[in-house]
Amino acid sequence: MSASINLRDVEEIINSLVKKGVEYAVALYPFFFSFDEERYRNVVETIRSAFGEEIAEKVYREITEAFKNINFMTEVIVKDEKIYLRDYLERYILKEDIKRIILNEIENRFNRMSEEDRKILSIASAAINVLKRKSYSGIYVDYPSHRVGGIRVSSTEIFSRLVSSILRYEISDVRRFFYKYILGFQGDYSSRRYYTNALEIYPFAIPYIEKLASKISDYIKIPDKSKIRSILEEMYQRGEYIKIALIDHSLEAGRSESQFLSYFSGLTFRQLCKEVVIENMFNDCFVNPLVYEEIREAIKDLYNKALDDLIKIFREIFERQGYRVGCANDHCAFARPGARPIHVFFYPWPKSPPYYVLEEIPGAVKSVVMQGIPTQLILQTDSLRSYGEKGYLWFFIERDKILIVSNTYKHEDHYELLRILKDHFFIETIGSVPKELEESLTSLLTKPAALTQPVSLPQISPIKRFGGRDLLEDIVASVLYSLGFTVKVDHKIVGKAGTEIEVDVWGEKYVGDIRFIVYASCKNWDKPVEISIVREEFGRILQLPLIPHVRVIVAPSFTEPAKKEAIADGFVVIETGERAVEDNMNRIYKNVYDKLNKLFIGVAPKWMQELAERARKVAEEIRKIGEELEKIAGTPS
Repeated sequence: MSASINLRDVEEIINSLVKKGVEYAVALYPFFFSFDEERYRNVVETIRSAFGEEIAEKVYREITEAFKNINFMTEVIVKDEKIYLRDYLERYILKEDIKRIILNEIENRFNRMSEEDRKILSIASAAINVLKRKSYSGIYVDYPSHRVGGIRVSSTEIFSRLVSSILRYEISDVRRFFYKYILGFQGDYSSRRYYTNALEIYPFAIPYIEKLASKISDYIKIPDKSKIRSILEEMYQRGEYIKIALIDHSLEAGRSESQFLSYFSGLTFRQLCKEVVIENMFNDCFVNPLVYEEIREAIKDLYNKALDDLIKIFREIFERQGYRVGCANDHCAFARPGARPIHVFFYPWPKSPPYYVLEEIPGAVKSVVMQGIPTQLILQTDSLRSYGEKGYLWFFIERDKILIVSNTYKHEDHYELLRILKDHFFIETIGSVPKELEESLTSLLTKPAALTQPVSLPQISPIKRFGGRDLLEDIVASVLYSLGFTVKVDHKIVGKAGTEIEVDVWGEKYVGDIRFIVYASCKNWDKPVEISIVREEFGRILQLPLIPHVRVIVAPSFTEPAKKEAIADGFVVIETGERAVEDNMNRIYKNVYDKLNKLFIGVAPKWMQELAERARKVAEEIRKIGEELEKIAGTPS
C-alpha cells in the first residue's frame, strides 16, 4: 500500500461507478489509459458511439469528479512491487467481475448487429487478423498490445481508408463500429513530434474479432491464387502496364506518391489511384491485405517472366549482330570486337529507376529500355533527367514500336544502338528532336514516315504555385511536394507563448504512423544571410509546439559565420547562388531538389537501404560480366 493513497478507497470508487452501469465500466479503461491532453476525447468518443452523446458527457463528468483529487502517476506498493497507480488501476478494472459485465454487453450487441454493420466489421476484423501477423505500409497492429494485452491498431485513419477501399464506399472512422459492438476504446496519444490515432481491443473481446473475420466470405469473394495470377497476366497481355506498375509501386512503397507514374500516365497520383480498381484485389492504391501475399508473389513472378521475355528480344537482336551477351537481373551487357560495350537496364513496366544504381561505366554505351508508352509529361521527371545526364538513352517500347526520348540522345554514344534496332522496330521520338537525332534517323530509316514529330506541347515546369509571398517559397514548396510532402506556405502556427509564428514553408508526410515534419525558411535576398537571422530562425523553431524533424534554410548566400551557426543549430543549409526569378527558377528547383532528395535517401528506411545494397551487388556483377565479355570479344577495357 502507499502512504498517500489507500488502494481500497480507490477500488471502492471504481466499484461504485461500475454499479451505475456498463457504460461506466467501458469508460474507465480509456480514462486511466489516456494522458490529460487526450483523456476527454478518448473517453467521450468511445462512449458516444456505444451509448450516445448525452451519456458520454455525463459519464466523463462523473468519473472525472470521482477521481479529481487523485494523481494517477503516484507510485504505490503492490505485493512488494513499486508501480504507478494508473498501472494498478488498469489491471484492477480487468478483473473477472468487471470483465464479465463488459462481455455480457458485447454479446448482446453482437447478436443485435445489423447486417450492413456486420459486413463492415467482418472486413475490418479480417484485415486486423492478417495485419497482426504481417506488416503493411502505414498501418501497425500490435498483438498482444503493450498495456491492454489485446489488439492495438495504430494509424486508424489509414486503416479506415483501407477498409473503405475493400467495401468500395467511404467509412470515415471504422473505429466507431468497434466502439459500438465490441466495446473497444479509443487510444489516441500525442507528443511534441507526432499524433497517433489508435483503436484498442480488449483481450477478452478477441474471440468476437475471430468470429467476424471467419464470415468474410459471406460478404466479399476473395480471389484465389490462380485467379489473381490470371487477372494480372491478362492485364499485362492487354498492355495495361501502368495499372500493373501502380500495384507494384503500392506493394513496395504503400500509398506514397510517385512522380514518375503520374507523369507517365498524365494523371495526378490521386487520379491514378482512383482510376485503377481491381475488385477485391486493389482499390484507391490499397492492396487488399487479405490477398496481399498472393498479389505480391504473382507480381514478382510476372515481373520476372516479363523481364525475361523483354531481354530475350534484345538478346536475339544483338546476337545476330555478332555481340556476346551477359545478363544479371535487369541489366545486360553486350560486347563484340571493335565496338564499344553496350549496357542496358530493362524494365517490363513503368518504374522509376533507383538513383543509387547510377554508376559510371567507363567507355560504355548506356541505355534504359522500359515497356509502355508515356505521355509528354515524362520529359519532366527527375529520374529521366538524372539518367540522361549520366549518358543513358531512354527507350520506351510497346510491341514493334520504340519511342526515343530525344533529349537523352547523344550521337557519338547512341548512333550504333539505333543502327542495330532500326530493322526490328518502328522508331519514333518524344520531345523536340535535335538536329543530330533527326539526321541520324533520316540516314538510318528507309521509311521516313517512321520518324514522327510529336505535337508540340508547352514546357511544363515542376514548380507549382502555392501562393507564397516570394518565388523561392513556391520553389521550395514544389520540391517538398515532389518528394511526397503535403505543403503549406506562409503557414501560421500558435507558439508555446501563445504568439503567432509564420513559417515560410511547412511540409508534412506520414512515415508509418509518425507525422514527419520539415520546416523551411526561404531568404530570397540580394545580400548574404547574417548570423543574427540564423539565430532568429532557431529561436522561432524552439517556440513551435512541435519541433520539426528537419529544418532547412535556403538563400542565395550566407556569411561564413552564419553558415557555421546554422549547421551547428541543425539546419540543412542550401545556397542557391542567385536570387530566384522566373528565368532561373527551374535551375534553382533542381539545386534544392537534388540536395533534399539526397538527404532523404540518406535516411531511407531499412527496406530501401537493403534494396540499395542489392542494387550495388547487381551493379558489381554486371560490371564483371561486362569485363569478361570484353576479354572474350577482344575489346580493350
